[in-house]
Amino acid sequence: METGKPSRINGNVKNSSLITNLLEGCCVEVPCLVDKEGIHPCYVGDLPAQLAALNRTNINVSRTGRQRDS
Repeated sequence: METGKPSRINGNVKNSSLITNLLEGCCVEVPCLVDKEGIHPCYVGDLPAQLAALNRTNINVSRTGRQRDS
């Protein structure tokens, strides 16, 4: 962003329909394009079922902890 030179990174961002078979709003790591305008997360779509299930086990633990605190 500082140099204005576009680049690609893997970033942790809020899931806003980027990975479609994971919970909306959870934290996901996706490819991101970075330029002088900022960080632009890339759409991924559905993960393979086995991978989504593995991710959900971690998401559910975080989600349960937040619900308990509320």
